Amino acid sequence: REKGDPRYFPHLEGRAHRDVGDRDAGQRAEHGGTRREAPDGRADEGAERLHVVDLDGAIKGQPVNLKVVEQIAEAVKIPVQIGGGVRDEETVQRYLNAGVAYIIIGTKAVNAPHFLRDLCLEYPRHIIVGIDAKDGRVAIDGWSKLSAHGVIDMAKQCEHDGVEAIVYTDIGRDG
Repeated sequence: REKGDPRYFPHLEGRAHRDVGDRDAGQRAEHGGTRREAPDGRADEGAERLHVVDLDGAIKGQPVNLKVVEQIAEAVKIPVQIGGGVRDEETVQRYLNAGVAYIIIGTKAVNAPHFLRDLCLEYPRHIIVGIDAKDGRVAIDGWSKLSAHGVIDMAKQCEHDGVEAIVYTDIGRDG
């Protein structure tokens, strides 16, 4: 695989100990299975990595489901990447200590670029940026606001800062 080629990972998004289908922060639809049950089959299907989002954390601005994420990281045989509410280094360290391989920074990467640069230096090869966008602009705070930042400029800055990868979501299509 060449640098820059897209990679696709199964994902698990959750609130209040349930998977959710509709990822629009204002309209959640719950569907079958608990979060602990869901990842097992995905890992066994040959996935390289499991993408997990703490939707409660993204909205609240701090992790809400850390214990569940710890259980997932312990249960699956593939690397786990987590996003949603990661706004400080203590949270990054807690997730890494829990066995999560990659930490996704979203809102804080937009609002405090120095924070992202510092994390990339402190935790090389473990920091991913989540760029959620609508109409070419980067969304923040659990998709509740659009920033003034353009997607392309943000991606270029993240690459320059040394992120391991970028997870891009077009919330106009996928939200």
